[in-house]
Amino acid sequence: MDFISPFILQCLLVITTVTADSTIGVFSGSSAKFPVEVESFRNVQKMIWNNNNCSTTMKNDILLAKCHSSSERRLELDNGSLVLRSVEKEDEGKYQFFFNDTEVLYTLKVFEPIIDARCFPNGTADLTCDMDSNESMTFEWLLNNSRLNAHEACIKDGGKKVRLEKSVPGEFVCKVKHDHGSLRTRPIVLSCSYGDLLQYPWFIYILAGCAGAAAILVAVVSSLICCCMRRKHKFLPVPSEEEKDDGITMSVVSSEGVKSPPNGDHVEAQAAQIDCPPMPGGPSDLFYVR
Repeated sequence: MDFISPFILQCLLVITTVTADSTIGVFSGSSAKFPVEVESFRNVQKMIWNNNNCSTTMKNDILLAKCHSSSERRLELDNGSLVLRSVEKEDEGKYQFFFNDTEVLYTLKVFEPIIDARCFPNGTADLTCDMDSNESMTFEWLLNNSRLNAHEACIKDGGKKVRLEKSVPGEFVCKVKHDHGSLRTRPIVLSCSYGDLLQYPWFIYILAGCAGAAAILVAVVSSLICCCMRRKHKFLPVPSEEEKDDGITMSVVSSEGVKSPPNGDHVEAQAAQIDCPPMPGGPSDLFYVR
């Protein structure tokens, strides 16, 4: 029993000193409370943010925490909870607090609205106010710090989305109202060049089809032009050297046959000459056949 007791105490010590990770979700600009249940800052021995050790100092009942290269965080003590005022998106992450031999883990998630803009080829544009939160919210759109009029845009999805029929110059801001207050997005300037059509698949298909049709048309026109040129111009083949030699030999043989034809051939030649009609007034009347 003497050997078992220390082992059991160590197991109990490990179980009780490390608490489960809790998630805290707050809106940007509001306060985040870490319920560490301490009575004084002196009990906070160590603080870690996103695996970075934080140097802490006390000043006017405020705990100043400097974590790595991030900005200084100001923590206040409120009924046993550490309160981080005016949180921003950069404050998100894991927080670890060590006090009285106890480690407490928290994951802070900051909800901040973001405007998502999309431009379309027909000149319209969509603005969507994205907010990652399940709480009840209402949306309001501002153009140059003035409420966006209905004739300038088509408001859909309870005000979360806006359809602009044409490009409107100026700064757009989405204002979100919730149960604990309100917050605004960073202003954006809508700039649609309508040159980003390649993001639409159907445009790529149309472009490829037009290119293929143009290539086929060029091939057909070229074939027609070649056929027309061949019909108008008859090209004589150029004989080779061997064909030239054969032509010379045949011409010599042909000339010799004309000079000394056989008797039968000579008679046939004369008969052929007699059968031909005489040319009027020509020299054919001067010849007689004997």
